[in-house]
Amino acid sequence: MIDTGFTDGGPSHIRVFDCDIEAGKLTNGKVFADGFAPDITSGMRCDVDGNVWCSKGWADPKEDGVRCYSSSGDLLGNIHLPETCANLGFGGPLRNRLFVCGSTSV
Repeated sequence: MIDTGFTDGGPSHIRVFDCDIEAGKLTNGKVFADGFAPDITSGMRCDVDGNVWCSKGWADPKEDGVRCYSSSGDLLGNIHLPETCANLGFGGPLRNRLFVCGSTSV
């Protein structure tokens, strides 16, 4: 779950939970990644290796783009874009292409 902190002035972070699908419950929530402010992180996808990819932007143009975290929450890298990243997803025949939707373009 990503909490942008944008609308309520709360924390800006990604949280992870243990999922009990049969019981329909989430437990043991903890912060996975943080430190996005003043930017907003929103769209999020996971790849087949468990890395977490998320959009970032809307505040500092030098930070607009995509961030990638390892499954343990370590920042692996950034893809900087010329505009704010609105969302992202994997596609293509092998689902190994990252498609990025900017705030005004794809």
